[in-house]
Amino acid sequence: MDIKKLARIVRVGHRIHGDRRRTVKGAGWEFYLAAIHDASRVSHGEVFESEQKEDVVAFLLAGGVQYIAIPMGGANHKARLVTLRFPPTGQ
Repeated sequence: MDIKKLARIVRVGHRIHGDRRRTVKGAGWEFYLAAIHDASRVSHGEVFESEQKEDVVAFLLAGGVQYIAIPMGGANHKARLVTLRFPPTGQ
């Protein structure tokens, strides 16, 4: 799993128009979360507004549903969903 911080560019900046007094509303950051399954190379990625734990947990749950359906080779192998354990909030 990887998280990439991407700049959100709304319009051209001061290097193009030369005026540093203009401000841009809406510019900031977006976060691309990506996960790749090692054996099958199936990937899952989503763009989020933040990298807070709620967004990461939502991403992992969505990706886990996708990865559990991947058939793995071998008669003795069964797909397993890894359970995530987080401490209760407020600690």
